[in-house]
Amino acid sequence: MRYRALVEYDGTDFDGFQVNPGRRTVQGVLEAALARLGDGMAQWVDGAGRTDAGVHASGQVIGFTYGGRLAATELGRALDALLPTDVAVRDVRRVPDGFHPRFAARYREYRYTVWNGPRSPLRERMALGLRARSTPPRWREPGRPSSAGTTSELSGRRTDRRSGPSSRSGSGGRAGW
Repeated sequence: MRYRALVEYDGTDFDGFQVNPGRRTVQGVLEAALARLGDGMAQWVDGAGRTDAGVHASGQVIGFTYGGRLAATELGRALDALLPTDVAVRDVRRVPDGFHPRFAARYREYRYTVWNGPRSPLRERMALGLRARSTPPRWREPGRPSSAGTTSELSGRRTDRRSGPSSRSGSGGRAGW
């Protein structure tokens, strides 16, 4: 039976989504957990897109085949229990046999966050940290010292208007279908 799920992960300690031999990847840990549920049989996970090393995702759609006895709700709980703390799955549902999240996506949403301020390990875990020795005066807000940091967020959405494979795969964020 074919299933789809939403996956969320902190990509800090991953070398991207796609399996890469000898590297820790999101697809690799998902497939390992599914193999444990399927009596050690290899299970392939399809993603709506791929992410690069260090990229986080929330709501990324994955698809996989599972032939065990667990129903979707139980399968979601069991799979989530086998995953490391930096990966979570939710909303596991049965889908038609031909389902592939990359081709079924209607849009992809991206969010890029930049921290422009003093060094901040917590903020920089979820944002790109950019620091300069001095901020040019034209970049400062009136009355705000140059050492005060700001967080900027850029968002975008790409709608897939064609049927079939898209010309480029997604890079983080989430895919809706």
